[in-house]
Amino acid sequence: MMNSRKYIDYLFKNLFFISMLISILFLLLIGFYLFYKSLNVFQNIPIKEFLFSSNWNPSAKEKAFGIFPMILTSLYVTIGAILISTPLSIICAIYLNEFADKKLKIFSNYIISLLVAIPSVVYGLTASVVFFNLGLGFSILSAILILSFMLMPTIISISKDALKMVAEDLKQGSASLGANKIQIISTIIIPSAKNGIFAAVLLALGRAFGETMAVKMVIGNIQTSPDFSYKTFFGLLSPARTLTTNIISDIEYAQDDLHISALFATGLVLFIITALTNYIAHKIFFRNR
Repeated sequence: MMNSRKYIDYLFKNLFFISMLISILFLLLIGFYLFYKSLNVFQNIPIKEFLFSSNWNPSAKEKAFGIFPMILTSLYVTIGAILISTPLSIICAIYLNEFADKKLKIFSNYIISLLVAIPSVVYGLTASVVFFNLGLGFSILSAILILSFMLMPTIISISKDALKMVAEDLKQGSASLGANKIQIISTIIIPSAKNGIFAAVLLALGRAFGETMAVKMVIGNIQTSPDFSYKTFFGLLSPARTLTTNIISDIEYAQDDLHISALFATGLVLFIITALTNYIAHKIFFRNR
């Protein structure tokens, strides 16, 4: 009996190890393939020009591939969505963890899981109808709002786990000294869980950079730089294009090798940004644990 248990443990240990190696291998292959397919554009266009030029015109005689407007729009949309979704998500996580009864907690877990599972195209379709009726139209603000709603389930679920990790004796010790619930939350629970909450925000940040379909359906997908004048409320009501929507829009008709390579280079930039944010988030999360 004992030998069979050891054999099963040995079998699953090696199975998990092989699965881990396969995952790492796939990640490296994706990164290598993106880099390999991007070489053509980097051999013909300086990296500085590719990253910081505002001219993207693959159909012109003198082809131009500058992704700076897309980088700027991606940052604008991502930071805006994070600023809206983070405080709302943290408040929701605190309420569910500290005030909600058992039935509400179970129901909220089901709803959060359901929101994560809904395809992004459904979010985009719903947002396009609602936002057009509200008069927002194709704009950066529409993209920020729908992305904020999509990020909330991720931040809420991870923040709840971080809040649960706070030692119970710290809460009880504060209560015994006369602290009320609000004081315990603000002085004990949130400071103790801040690393986990920050990791949740960083993971959401990585997803926000990579979101495509929902953003494409509401942002307008204009290749030029956003209009940051006061007439468009500093760009919020201006149509624009992110890194992800640039790829999905041009890949449909791209036939020139240099054009295709530029799209892969755009994907490489996204890959590096997402990999860095996820790495930092995991380092912070496990240090908190």
